[in-house]
Amino acid sequence: DHVLAIPGTRFEDRAKENLDAASSVVSEHVISKAGSILSPESIIGDRWS
Repeated sequence: DHVLAIPGTRFEDRAKENLDAASSVVSEHVISKAGSILSPESIIGDRWS
């Protein structure tokens, strides 16, 4: 058997979701949009800055 540790994953069903996500295909448009939404300039607060 192989073990893959995903930090923060406490439940088996969530681990399966995370592993299934690895086979997802994301378009360049979606990646670009996500990059602009999650840019360092858009993040506020002490925890993430």
